[in-house]
Amino acid sequence: MPRLVIGGRGGERAFEFGAREIVIGAEASCDVVVAGASVSSVHCKLQPVMGAWKIVDLESDAGTRVNGAYVNQRPLRSGDVIEVGDARIVFHDEPTPAAAPVARPVAVQAAAPVAPTVAPAVAAAPGRAAARAPKRGGADGGERPRRQRARSSGSPLAPLVIVGVLALLAGVGYYALRPDTSPNERVFLRMRAAQEKFDWQTVKAEAAAGDESDPSFGPRIRELRELAEQQIGADAGREKVKEALRAWNAIRAWRQEDNWHNDVEFVQRIDEFLATYGPYGGSEVESARRERAKVAGSVAAGSPRDANDAWSRLQADLEALRQTGQFGLALEKVDAFKTQWGGQDPQHAREADEIRRKLPDEATKWLGLQISKAQMKLDQGTKYQARKILQRAADTVGIPELAQRAIDEIRKIGD
Repeated sequence: MPRLVIGGRGGERAFEFGAREIVIGAEASCDVVVAGASVSSVHCKLQPVMGAWKIVDLESDAGTRVNGAYVNQRPLRSGDVIEVGDARIVFHDEPTPAAAPVARPVAVQAAAPVAPTVAPAVAAAPGRAAARAPKRGGADGGERPRRQRARSSGSPLAPLVIVGVLALLAGVGYYALRPDTSPNERVFLRMRAAQEKFDWQTVKAEAAAGDESDPSFGPRIRELRELAEQQIGADAGREKVKEALRAWNAIRAWRQEDNWHNDVEFVQRIDEFLATYGPYGGSEVESARRERAKVAGSVAAGSPRDANDAWSRLQADLEALRQTGQFGLALEKVDAFKTQWGGQDPQHAREADEIRRKLPDEATKWLGLQISKAQMKLDQGTKYQARKILQRAADTVGIPELAQRAIDEIRKIGD
């Protein structure tokens, strides 16, 4: 029977379950309740699939990991470690061992003693037969020890086990190779064998030979094919993320090779990178968008498709501009959104007004942080570094009164 061994700060506990779907999360209605700030109310689920099990992440905030890797869904094998928040859950799916047969006492009737054969010619009279019968005792009148037959040292169950294994193998062979096995059934059996090896390409290839309209095995073939396609897509996505890392490192290396002032080609390379790897996401894609916003003022090229697309781009632009201190440009972005899309999207226009009201305060706090950094450099005796920090802030902040404040701080430092 499958079971989960759940470990966390409160110790370990075991949870056994049958062939049914199991939901893990923080809600009390979940089959397995896991507490923790990073555990979603409905975090993930374990789902039976054709005699095996797979785990499916239910769009949790912190994600679900299996053996240290984040997954959307994947098959489970016995011994896999599932991480949900701070909890460590070990999945076990060993078959329940069959109970050993109980030896029952059997009544054994002792064989009657056989009288010795006496030749008819010398047979004694009936009255004296008892005197001539050999005694069972020894010479001293005690009972003569009986000889024990040699017994086999092997277990008496060994032949039964061997016969059972042979019968099982014969049954499996007959089931797979019997003449009346349908073609679809044979396809399904080959797909199951490939699934056990996690050979998803073979599972998908075998499905092409099956008939999914068959009422008996068609649904099973279709389910395995869809699972294989999901796994192949996930594997391709992971490979794309690895390619994105190499491609982004190449762009950064090019930028550092005396190309700091070639912004036009830099933005062009970023746009090509985002067109290829943007749909797959990842930290490299986010870094590329931030760099584009820093250089070109926008995280993406081209015009928005509609008001929702424009709002999504505005949020990404504002995040990048806040990190680089470009608050004046951020205010311009908010005003441009209201001018172009405010009439079509009143709700987002009101949210844009609220953002615009808060941006000057955020800019003031950011400048205060830069002044503190400059003061630390000044305390360390590096006036040049202090002036450099303040000059960069004055050039970047984009709000006249704040830029003037940064310049005043530079004058206080002097030469």
